[in-house]
Amino acid sequence: MDKLKFLLKSLLLMIAFFNTNASVAQVYEKNIANYILNIENPYSFLQRIEKIGIKEVGNKALDSAYLWLVKTVEQVGYKPNTQKFLYNKDTLRNIEFIKRGDSDSCIVIGAHYDSKVGPGVNDNGTGNFALYQIAKWVKNLRTKYTIRFIYFSGEEIDYLGSKYYIKNRNKDSVKIKFMLNLDQLGGTLGEDNSGIKCERDESSSKKDISSELTVTLARFFSLYTNLNPKITPAYLSDYLSFRDSGCVITGLYQYSSFPYYHTESDLLIHVDLAALQSIVKGALAFILDVSKAEVPAGVYSLPPSTNDINVYNTGNELMVISNQPFILKIYDYLGHQINQQQVFNSDTKISLIEFKAGVYFAYVCTRQNVICKKFLVKE
Repeated sequence: MDKLKFLLKSLLLMIAFFNTNASVAQVYEKNIANYILNIENPYSFLQRIEKIGIKEVGNKALDSAYLWLVKTVEQVGYKPNTQKFLYNKDTLRNIEFIKRGDSDSCIVIGAHYDSKVGPGVNDNGTGNFALYQIAKWVKNLRTKYTIRFIYFSGEEIDYLGSKYYIKNRNKDSVKIKFMLNLDQLGGTLGEDNSGIKCERDESSSKKDISSELTVTLARFFSLYTNLNPKITPAYLSDYLSFRDSGCVITGLYQYSSFPYYHTESDLLIHVDLAALQSIVKGALAFILDVSKAEVPAGVYSLPPSTNDINVYNTGNELMVISNQPFILKIYDYLGHQINQQQVFNSDTKISLIEFKAGVYFAYVCTRQNVICKKFLVKE
């Protein structure tokens, strides 16, 4: 009898093994690989985040960010729902908008839009961009599962928005499969951004399910991007409110450290835009698969390679060589733009004679790509 049990157990393990490996082999879909090429350049979105300013509780910039995000969501075709709640005497607002699926069972995707000390381009304008792009590109697809997108307010004050949302949700109508958290995805310009942190619950009763989900998330980055995924613990963000309420969670966080965290220097010039685009592509691929989206077949044009753009500092001149139209902007180390926006259609030389000694950043923007060149002007 013991031998029979052993053989039966071995057979079941073999079946599980082959089923698992068969599903892994079938995960890659050419339609998904093509479709994620739609992910847009984050430059303009993050530039607006920076211009709005410091989005702390009680100030006008936070209200401005709310109004702009609502407008952005409406332009994509969603009907956002505002969830108001009080913190002391201040009114805070979560923004929820829904992509209906065939099932009421839902995936929640969240990103906070408040900031601390600085304008929060990386923390968490990058997460806002990722959420916006995922929402935009699943909008017109049929999905099995409903997707609820939420911009949370008050994350920087003990996750106020996510706590309020999870506490006041109608459990009969909001049946959560899992929550994906998007926080600080920008990478840090000049640092190692070859990886992506895929975060899991390591403490609650749902930790095993969370771990399995996060391994799946990591696999999509291996399949659809050039980023190397690393499994790490969930840490200090809105998904903890969902974890503590009994929900399954996972999340994404940039691989490199960010020395400008919660400072006035959390600016666009410090964000690795190429890394951010790759992260959003991987996240969209994951959501397309787990939501059972019907991704259309088709050929999508590849974005122009950044290798087609080169920036050189010769000492007295900044040379930009490109085979396509571009916009050039130059910033000083504090993030102040020091030249007017200019559009060029051919190779260009910029004199550096009038520049003061110091560190500068040149942003070269084409229709679908941005590269940033850090350069030094000596005395």
